[in-house]
Amino acid sequence: MHTSWLSSLSDYIGIDLGTSQVRIWGKQVGLVVDDASAVAIDTRSQKVLAVGREAVEMAGRVSKQIQIVNPVSPQGIVDTEIVIAMLQAMMRKVFRLGLFFRPVMMVSIHSHLGDPERQTLVELLLRVGAREVYIVDEVLAAAIGTGVPVADASGSLFLHIGAGVTEAGMISLGSVVTSKVSRFAGQTMTKSVQQFLKEQYGLAVGFNRAETLKRQLLGSGGRVSRQVRVAGQSVDTKSPTEVLVDVSLLVSLLEPVVEEYVELTRQLLEKVPPELAQDVLDKGMLLSGGGAKLVGLSTRLSQKLGFPVSVVDDPSNVVILGISQILSNLRLFTESIGYRHRG
Repeated sequence: MHTSWLSSLSDYIGIDLGTSQVRIWGKQVGLVVDDASAVAIDTRSQKVLAVGREAVEMAGRVSKQIQIVNPVSPQGIVDTEIVIAMLQAMMRKVFRLGLFFRPVMMVSIHSHLGDPERQTLVELLLRVGAREVYIVDEVLAAAIGTGVPVADASGSLFLHIGAGVTEAGMISLGSVVTSKVSRFAGQTMTKSVQQFLKEQYGLAVGFNRAETLKRQLLGSGGRVSRQVRVAGQSVDTKSPTEVLVDVSLLVSLLEPVVEEYVELTRQLLEKVPPELAQDVLDKGMLLSGGGAKLVGLSTRLSQKLGFPVSVVDDPSNVVILGISQILSNLRLFTESIGYRHRG
């Protein structure tokens, strides 16, 4: 029975290879991996010690010879060999028997990246074990995962806020008509939280702790107690310390985010035909990606832009959901897929 399960799973595998998160979908069983995009490496032996959250949790707690690497950047793959090791390790967690099959694989990519970056992804997945590779634009996958009828002539405007890149895209007739990207994304917001705590409270916290605070406090829209205790290291004395942080001040960090995304959206709309611009006024804009969860963001954007803005259901998973829908109905989506290679 295990053999038939593995066989059915091996037909199609979808991968959302993000700068902070990796999601892997398998046919018949759905989303099977949702883990951090990170690898812990012993720099002396070059041995991979851990991947995913296990690697992230080692940051700042191990010797300097152990390096925590994020092998995917907003510009694409930073280190092919490390990405291959990471994916193989993550897949072994699920399949246990290892990669003894050659599935069809699909991976998402930011639409602004060109053929060299796409070819790198193709070659990488062929080495991981794919017999055939499809590349799909991330914002298109997000739209499909949301359930938007992307094949319609009517335009659909998306703002996908990932960890390393935020992408505004106009979708029509099954493709990305035009897109604009910004490096002002989830990780930028996390760094803003770190800087805020350092400047306002003299408190240094690690990136992972700042990320947790961002999700808890910004994501709550301030609907928590007015002050919360945050532990870290004193900037002055370097000793462990704890401070009370005023939540209302932290929520003020949302305003620069709003301004950046308003400008990004306006720049995109300047590039679209008048017919599609009218669709935006009628239908508004959809927010997806982990950053879309920031409470109050959609309301503020709508006020600034002058048209409706709403958050999609399950914004963090829409890309992998879109990939799964494409792979489940590949013939219907063939014309929307911009890059394909057989091994």
